[in-house]
Amino acid sequence: MSEGKMRGGKTGVSLGVAVWFMTCIAILGLSSCGNVDLTDTQYIQRAKDAQDQGDLRTSVIELKNALKQNPDNPEARWILGKIYVELGNGQAAEKELGRARDLGVDPIALVIPYGQSQLLQNKFSIVLDEVKPQASMSAHDQAIVQVLRGNAYLGEGALDEAGEALKKALSIQADMAAAFLGQGRLAIAQGNLETARDKVQQALAADPDSGESWSLMGDLERWQGNGEKAEEAYGKAISHLNFDGSERFKRALVRIGLDDKKGAEEDIQELKRSLPGLPAAHYAQGLLHFKDKQYGEARSSFEAALKKDPNYMPAIFYLGATNFVLANFEQAERHLAQFNSIFPHNDQAARLLGIIRLQNRDFGGALALLEKLLATSPEDVQLLNLVGNVHIGMGKTAKGLQYLNKAVELQPDSATTHAQIGLNLLIEGEQERGVSELNAAIELDPQLLQADVILVMSHLYSKQYQKAIDAAKRMREKLPESTLPLNLLAAVHIRKGDVGKAKELLRRVLEMEPGDPAASNSLAELALKEDDRVSARALYEAALHQHPGNLLTLMRLASLEADEGKTEEGKRWLEQAMVANPNALQPRVLLSRYYVRFGEPAKALGTIQGVKDIYPNNPLLLIEMGTAQLGMQQAENAAVTFQRLLNRRPNSAGTHYYLAQAYGQMGGRQRVRDHLSQALAIDNSHWLSKIALARLEMHDGDLERAGHLVEELELDQPGEAEVLALKGELFVRNNRLPEAEEAYAEALKQMPSSHWTIRLAQLRWQAGDSEASKNLLRTWLAEHPEDMGARYALAEAYMLLDDKRPASDEFGKIVELSPNHAMALNNLAWLIRKDDPGQARKYAERALSQASNAPAVKDTLGMILLESGEAKRGLRLIQDASTAMPGDLDMQYHFALALSRTGDQQQAIKVLDALLQSKKAFVSRAEAEALRKSIGG
Repeated sequence: MSEGKMRGGKTGVSLGVAVWFMTCIAILGLSSCGNVDLTDTQYIQRAKDAQDQGDLRTSVIELKNALKQNPDNPEARWILGKIYVELGNGQAAEKELGRARDLGVDPIALVIPYGQSQLLQNKFSIVLDEVKPQASMSAHDQAIVQVLRGNAYLGEGALDEAGEALKKALSIQADMAAAFLGQGRLAIAQGNLETARDKVQQALAADPDSGESWSLMGDLERWQGNGEKAEEAYGKAISHLNFDGSERFKRALVRIGLDDKKGAEEDIQELKRSLPGLPAAHYAQGLLHFKDKQYGEARSSFEAALKKDPNYMPAIFYLGATNFVLANFEQAERHLAQFNSIFPHNDQAARLLGIIRLQNRDFGGALALLEKLLATSPEDVQLLNLVGNVHIGMGKTAKGLQYLNKAVELQPDSATTHAQIGLNLLIEGEQERGVSELNAAIELDPQLLQADVILVMSHLYSKQYQKAIDAAKRMREKLPESTLPLNLLAAVHIRKGDVGKAKELLRRVLEMEPGDPAASNSLAELALKEDDRVSARALYEAALHQHPGNLLTLMRLASLEADEGKTEEGKRWLEQAMVANPNALQPRVLLSRYYVRFGEPAKALGTIQGVKDIYPNNPLLLIEMGTAQLGMQQAENAAVTFQRLLNRRPNSAGTHYYLAQAYGQMGGRQRVRDHLSQALAIDNSHWLSKIALARLEMHDGDLERAGHLVEELELDQPGEAEVLALKGELFVRNNRLPEAEEAYAEALKQMPSSHWTIRLAQLRWQAGDSEASKNLLRTWLAEHPEDMGARYALAEAYMLLDDKRPASDEFGKIVELSPNHAMALNNLAWLIRKDDPGQARKYAERALSQASNAPAVKDTLGMILLESGEAKRGLRLIQDASTAMPGDLDMQYHFALALSRTGDQQQAIKVLDALLQSKKAFVSRAEAEALRKSIGG
């Protein structure tokens, strides 16, 4: 059935189609009506028509069509270059004008557009060297050249020369708008905005349709705070310019300032459409979100701007400011410090950076920034408060209070300053004066909860319980609907020892606000002190029902599970805490420790790296990151991480201990000893360093010195799992294997650990109990299936017992978990090489790509190639392996076999005779003897 019949019963071509078809034939002969090919000259004319109508985009398309017909059309290249100038694309303009010159366009006709293309690219020196007025030019064109040169001088900072060139232009043509505009820019460079305004007005009088003049007028209005006039000027500029990205961006900023959200959003969307590769639209979007206090969205927009241009300074500043508002202080510090390094005199950035450094207790860094600001603004109350707090933080309380008192003199009604003075007086032990200042703060601002809370807590810590109760009750009178005063009252009664009254108050809080985290956690802690874990758990879970992401509650539940030995359940609570609080460091640190302890260092590293941009120099983060890197055998990376920690904490015994761990993995034994010595010089009781030093002494054979250290540790840390494991290792060195096994078993009981499980399995293997060794590993893996270290140990055990099927299963699981695990790939290839040689070769090739210099990997792939008929490549690989491992007699046999397979029987005999003379046992001895017998000779 034809399509025509299906659609209505007609079988022929429709009348309309027939008429259209016949008309085409009549007019165009046999050519197609839909795709009429024009000549390059016709396309150029169409381009000129579009240009005359202001449609430059269509003009570009038509000119490109012309160049498809005739790539060497000089007129098309010339016009296209000039249009690119109008569109603001200097690089493309320069390219087309160069082609036009090569095709013979009159050089005089190229001077002005070429100069304009260079200015668009800020190539000012080229303009001054190459763009000069010519005698054959018209007076108008000579004036334009002088304007171009004036703008180039301005770009170079040669203001006097710029002024002279622009005067020459006006001497040639007195009403040239471009020359007046140039003089306006020169006046701005000289700091004279009123003169600039006069010059721009002259330019507009000469040419009311000058988009550039309207743009500069918009700049002047914006700089002088005239937002509505600036918006109007930018609007006129946009209507007259072919390339309006800059003006649209500036109008968006003005509209944001005028609270014209709809207009700003329209400009931003147009910028995203027309300038997708530039950061401006995302930056403007970020400002719009920032002004609306949508800080999460603002951060995303500023980050998007920096993806377009990582050095876009406005976005760097506002990303820092946004993170400051979001309390992501480490990330804020990083961006603001970057901005401050480029713009050290920007007060806003310096102030925010100073506040962050004060919060981070980097008092020296904060003071360096804030004192400079205070020198120029000595009566700035906020700066006085900040500098005062810096001095107090540095231990110079008297000096700090001088600044705070000056702030009070300048602004006596500042409740916040009175509260800060009160707090610091309390810290100094001046209870009476401190309380007086806090009361003054409360009187000035009854809603200043900070002062109320400090007052209650100050009485509490000085054990003036009745005064604390009275202060909390006054706070309760002001805030009858708030749970905060009741929580404070309960805290006072707990400290006072009146647990019954505290419970009554906390239960009242839960009646007012079911699941209140503070009350729930306090009641749960009281329940735990009475060993009532069921009630504590119920309280935590009730709090989470109302506040599912509450960090403190989730952390305490995780701790409760850990105390009960439910490590998996504890891990799940930590994971929930991390998901609910993605920027929080504490749950990630504990999760990272969990993963390292249970043999999953890659997960640990991924977990902690999720917040490395937020806390780039946080000591806890650096410790966990370095420890995870060590677990992944990334010793060099770990050393770099721990060196950053050392820069942060140079006098920490722990830092030197961590560096010793990294250098130990790298084989730098002397550096290990040096760092452990430094650790113990700083803190002789640092038991982890003692453990590491004892292990070092064991490795170096000084068992007596190691024994003394173990004895010290047993006294300092009795029953500590790490010490028990160390004692077990000392027993191993002294060949007391039953006692070693007992010590490791006790350590494992105290603290389950992947490393100790593997070590205990090895000891049971050494004792001849291979089944107990495998059972221990299998039991561990049932609970920790992603522990690759334990799984590798189990796979090796099967392999040593020549139990190929379970060995290949275990190595296969490792490859599933870690597709680039070279030795697992290698061993799996070896095990299946006879049953599945094709797959074995794939595994072996992958292993070689990951460990190109490993002799075992070369040997495995070489043998597989030898069996599959690629004897020459197999021989090369096996020879490399046997040369690298001359003491491995199995590899020497493989070399002899490869030599024999490739026809070199004499060399094969030499290798076989040498290895068969050895009395050392090796797996392939029988095969080697058979090969030697078969060769004869």
